[in-house]
Amino acid sequence: MSLPGQSSPILWIIAFSLMGSVGVICLAGSFLLCGRGIRQRLIPHLLSYAIGTLLGAAFLGLIPQALDRVPASGLFPAFLGGIVFFLLLERLLPST
Repeated sequence: MSLPGQSSPILWIIAFSLMGSVGVICLAGSFLLCGRGIRQRLIPHLLSYAIGTLLGAAFLGLIPQALDRVPASGLFPAFLGGIVFFLLLERLLPST
């Protein structure tokens, strides 16, 4: 419960969510204003960032479910091994 004169935490969450979404839309729009050469150089890096973000979100979403089924002493070495494997795979595969 908020005190008189103070705003609710939900209002702060909504405000920052709106600012973040509008900021991302502006950033995406400014990317389209860049020259073709700059976009072609940036797209592989942005694609790698997007793939890494999706893999990270998938791994983090699976950890609680995996901890329900497997003890932590067996899960975390496998999780760390998966991260190292994907890092090595990224470094060893030739980039286009």
